[in-house]
Amino acid sequence: MATNYNDVKQEVIKEMEQRYGLIPGFFEYDKEAQAIFLNKGSYDSSVWLEGDGLFYMDDVPWEELSITNAVQDEDTPVKLRCHGNWVHITGAVRSVKNKQVIARITPDIAPHQDSYFTANAFLLSNVNLPVAATVLVTKDGYISMYLPEATTHYVSFSLSYPIK
Repeated sequence: MATNYNDVKQEVIKEMEQRYGLIPGFFEYDKEAQAIFLNKGSYDSSVWLEGDGLFYMDDVPWEELSITNAVQDEDTPVKLRCHGNWVHITGAVRSVKNKQVIARITPDIAPHQDSYFTANAFLLSNVNLPVAATVLVTKDGYISMYLPEATTHYVSFSLSYPIK
């Protein structure tokens, strides 16, 4: 077993080559940077490392969520994707109202209990000062936010949870 950084890096490269090959566009070894790039130029795919030390890759596409009681941000719309037993939701909304449901997902991909996640919010009173907000994803599939004001200018978030 490798004990220093360079040996570990070489073992990771060998493991990836044995399992997947260095797939152009997904895994790329850059000799000058002495680094492995994952997903280079293909950001609709996902590469992750499981607890057993193995890399996994999928190309499950992101789905844009329909937003209500808020305005979808054009540059970073709220999107969802599932892979394996994980759900990822990321994006931003504008003109969000406190405790209003902004989206709905199907119960089969909802968390097994109501789950709270942190978010960055920018208030109408000071759009340059980020404050904390909370995104709630209920076990019934409702997505809402707890905000420090009745209406917030902008909220961005990224969250992941296991499927029940």
